[in-house]
Amino acid sequence: MTPKKKIDLIVEINKEREKLKPYVIVFIGVNGVGKSTNLAKVAYKLKNANLSVMLAACDNFRAGAVEQIKTHGRNLDIPVFDRGYKE
Repeated sequence: MTPKKKIDLIVEINKEREKLKPYVIVFIGVNGVGKSTNLAKVAYKLKNANLSVMLAACDNFRAGAVEQIKTHGRNLDIPVFDRGYKE
């Protein structure tokens, strides 16, 4: 999964904004690799670039995963979409 070229995320997002399209970034990985922490770091960078950011909490398997994303969202003043946990 080594990238073949460098990507300027801010430039790519702004290209999609010009087309009035959302830019979606998905973080995928096994438990404990830092997805939520890195998600918060990227969200912070995008917010500081004056981009509109929303987080979506979609982890149904790890206890506390949705709460972790909500905490990052609160700390960064970024809205979070979630549906809670399904039984």
